[in-house]
Amino acid sequence: MPSSKLSSIETAAEGSKQLQPSLQEIEQWQTCSDRLISDFYSGLATLPTYREITPDQMTEFETQTQACSDFPDLLKLVFKHMTRSGILTSGPGHMAFVPGGGLYSGAVSDHIAAAINAFSADSFASPIAVKIHEDVIQFFCSMVGYDKHSWGDVTSGGSHATLTAFWTARESRSIRAKDYERTVAYLSEQTHHCCEKSLRILFGSDLIIRKVPLSEHAMSSAALCTLIEQDRASGLLPFLVVATAGTTNLGRIDPLDEIANIAEKEGLWLHIDAAYGGFFLLCEELKPKFSGISRADSIVLDPHKGQRA
Repeated sequence: MPSSKLSSIETAAEGSKQLQPSLQEIEQWQTCSDRLISDFYSGLATLPTYREITPDQMTEFETQTQACSDFPDLLKLVFKHMTRSGILTSGPGHMAFVPGGGLYSGAVSDHIAAAINAFSADSFASPIAVKIHEDVIQFFCSMVGYDKHSWGDVTSGGSHATLTAFWTARESRSIRAKDYERTVAYLSEQTHHCCEKSLRILFGSDLIIRKVPLSEHAMSSAALCTLIEQDRASGLLPFLVVATAGTTNLGRIDPLDEIANIAEKEGLWLHIDAAYGGFFLLCEELKPKFSGISRADSIVLDPHKGQRA
């Protein structure tokens, strides 16, 4: 290799060291972040649940952070402004919709996973990471009552999981573009908006989406039967029904067993959105309310909601 190129590589290597902190710096950063988090948790019970941020405060944040070159000082600035504006979802005063988990064990685990940065796409690269991934999935499958042949994946969130489930349903039922205009999916007004968005991503505007009427804020199984019967009589193709195990607005659980009976009889794919309520299956006194969940063709669960991960 020519000496000029070697010199350039050495120069680049030396410059890149600025991006990698020394062990001493790493320990300083850890000490700083640990102190910030400890102070935050110690005062969490007394912090306001919501603080409005003014334009002047936003300008102050931008000015201070842009002028800061010391990483620990930058951490302090970001932590200060982030915990003093908006909704404090990890605090005890936040009771609206889905509360933030705030479990420190989850935060520490995220930090370790990010620091190791293992490539977990195959067991050759990181057998332990893949093992953990598989164990989590099998635990979820067992929790909802699926058998040992069931499987799934850990995605970035419920919306991604829903999109994956609907894609699987489409492929399983061999629904093709020529069928979209007469294909029907059944939701309700309480179905989470990500479900309709996912269907539109996969099928465009051609797919027919029916909003099944409610009975005491849950999907009416009788109304579902009527809609399916009417659609078949019109030459349409009933395809999928989305039941909810814990609606975002009210925490309501649809009559899962009744809907499963209908889906089985009519040959529909049954998807259950248990993102919000699914982990209440771990409470023995609430298990009966989820009767029928194991009959779903696909289920979405959000550990960052009910499991507070």
